[in-house]
Amino acid sequence: LVPFIDENSDGQFNPGEEQVPGVTFRNQLRGGKALSNEQGIATLDGIAPSNINTVSIDVKTLPDIYMTPALEKLRIFGKPGFSGPIYYPISLLGEISGTLLSSQPVNTGIEQSDVAGALGAVQIVLLDQNDTVVAETYSEYDGFFSFQSLPLGAYRIYVPPSPLLDGWFTGDRNGPAITLTADNTEINTLE
Repeated sequence: LVPFIDENSDGQFNPGEEQVPGVTFRNQLRGGKALSNEQGIATLDGIAPSNINTVSIDVKTLPDIYMTPALEKLRIFGKPGFSGPIYYPISLLGEISGTLLSSQPVNTGIEQSDVAGALGAVQIVLLDQNDTVVAETYSEYDGFFSFQSLPLGAYRIYVPPSPLLDGWFTGDRNGPAITLTADNTEINTLE
């Protein structure tokens, strides 16, 4: 078994995609376990011939919190004389975070601020490239927000109209574009 980072999310091992060492596999049919070596290759003994063997990854053994198995489990038909390799895709996840700041005083509903600053309790929506809502959150008191465990891809931030922002923000859906890639899984500079 060969666990690999499926950078283009096609489920196929392509040249240049990285094999992952230190990943534990488990055969749920017979209970066998195997650990991928330094080259990212694991030998799982005990595959039952002429049966469907269900193999999964122990997610606790993935070396990075931004990794997750692309498949919950892999079904392997035990075929006498066949020894692999069998590639198991691992997806990378990302995180988008930032801070909402005002460039002008904001009426919070409790008091009028005379100073520009952090925007707390503001709804923030994350849209994918098809303009579909992927996640929603609210900014913290200091304006901080975060979207975690996101598949790699293109996103946009959208701040819907709210009473807090009335008078100076229209809430259009043309927020900043963000792309999470294998080389850039954490974006935390949005302001």
